[in-house]
Amino acid sequence: MKKCTLGNRHKWKFIKNLEITRVSAHTASFHLKGFYQCECGAKKYGEHQ
Repeated sequence: MKKCTLGNRHKWKFIKNLEITRVSAHTASFHLKGFYQCECGAKKYGEHQ
């Protein structure tokens, strides 16, 4: 991940929870992820809230 352009570290702000579903030929998986964004524009997925 790139370094933050606004400071030494990213300051992550929670945006929303996401439901991620993956379906293959024989299985399906379902994950809950939290979507976070820094003021510099960087984005990441983490634990849901």
